[in-house]
Amino acid sequence: METKNVLISMESDYFSGCMDELEDSLEEGWSVVEREYDECARAMFLTLARKTAA
Repeated sequence: METKNVLISMESDYFSGCMDELEDSLEEGWSVVEREYDECARAMFLTLARKTAA
């Protein structure tokens, strides 16, 4: 159970980092934000899919 909590914490930190990058991208324009959001969402989905498959 502890390992699962560590993984969730790591994923949460990663997602927070993604969201920070998105905020920085707002200055560069909406298309940059959309692309980075898609990359964050894809990475989170793949991480969760691997975790549930394990």
